[in-house]
Amino acid sequence: MANDEFSIRTVNSGGSFFNAAKRQQFGYMQAARRPDSCTSATLICPPVGHEYFRTHWATRRLATTLSRNNSHVFRFDYCGIGDSVGDFCDVNSIEELMHDAVAAAMELATLTGIDKINVIGLRTGATIAAALPSCCDVENLVLWEPQLSADQYVEQWRSMHRPMIDLWMTKLETENSSLHEEILGTRFSTSFLNELESFHFGPRDDLDCENVSVISSLSKSSSDITDWKCLGYDLLDVGDQCDWNRLRNIEIAWLPIEGPAAIAKQLKRSSRADSPTKDRIGLESQMTVVQ
Repeated sequence: MANDEFSIRTVNSGGSFFNAAKRQQFGYMQAARRPDSCTSATLICPPVGHEYFRTHWATRRLATTLSRNNSHVFRFDYCGIGDSVGDFCDVNSIEELMHDAVAAAMELATLTGIDKINVIGLRTGATIAAALPSCCDVENLVLWEPQLSADQYVEQWRSMHRPMIDLWMTKLETENSSLHEEILGTRFSTSFLNELESFHFGPRDDLDCENVSVISSLSKSSSDITDWKCLGYDLLDVGDQCDWNRLRNIEIAWLPIEGPAAIAKQLKRSSRADSPTKDRIGLESQMTVVQ
């Protein structure tokens, strides 16, 4: 939701560069369907590595869904990824990506005039998004397909990397060193990987945001479900097929259907909860709330 007092701004869809010259980033604004009555702005934090490319269609679909629900949506690239400047191998800490996300949040507020925003983080993007409520005014935080412990991402990537190399007709070796490691086509700094592997979501109450949701397609038998609940998170189970650790699908776009719809309904429900004159519509008819 927006601040109580603000002026409606003309917001157009399109891409542009922002941030300081040395850390110039690319972002794409998808304007709300009815911009003259829009009071909602949403930032999407994408994943890193090869998953950035696998999920590009999914973030576009989500942005389209949210804009149809009358929210401005801003997608962006971290430095070293996509159309932003730099090489990702020069990223040495999660904090650098968090600064990029904060810069994107500031750009969203500048373009729309809406300071209180929704933030959605997909996969490793959820790790980045979780830090934003401490430095931005975040109304809703959505963690989409996150891992409770970020070392699980790195473990999955490494488990696929060696078989991928072995598929080549001629024997290949990636040139790793004490400073860098190549995994599935992305060259990471070891300091970044070490920091990522040490990240673990803490209790829900540690996040400085009133509305926090975890939207995932975890199997109901997964121990992670119990772990998320023990930490106080509300987990919404969707039926999208996830194959993050299957090498055969590494070059196939991830095409979720239920996830974007669930996120849109979750944000809409939160908005209606702030307006007592409107009917409150739950999600139970669209998805399963994990008990």
